[in-house]
Amino acid sequence: MADTNFNFNHVVQNSAKYLEKDYTAAGHAAEQMEQAEKVRVEQAIKFESAGFLGITLGQKLTEAGIGKRVAQQLVDTATGAVGRVVSPLSEYLDKYENVFNGTIQAEFNGDAYQLYSASNAMAEEALNTPNIVGLGPSRAPKFVMDM
Repeated sequence: MADTNFNFNHVVQNSAKYLEKDYTAAGHAAEQMEQAEKVRVEQAIKFESAGFLGITLGQKLTEAGIGKRVAQQLVDTATGAVGRVVSPLSEYLDKYENVFNGTIQAEFNGDAYQLYSASNAMAEEALNTPNIVGLGPSRAPKFVMDM
């Protein structure tokens, strides 16, 4: 567990050492490269010590006695199985894309607005006309547009 206590003297000493150091881009890059190389070496050691878990899938299959053709058949089978599941779903989404992206809803809204506007215009015209076939404005027929 890391030490969580804050030591101001330690900070001051380290900053004094840091300020005494000559900073150059080349020197900084060299330090970073050394640090990266240390990390790579540590990872390589961990990977080598991992044993069976550290080898590639191809090496695991070879050790298990599975050849390249069988491995390729396994890949093809898995790809085909996933494709059979994903393909109908993809086709369904493509077929009904207009529903999911809102195009159909926009068409319905446009049709409803057109129906509302047309019926209001006809009703207003009917109410403003004093006599339609002898009927007064209050008894004027109501028009409903059927699409």
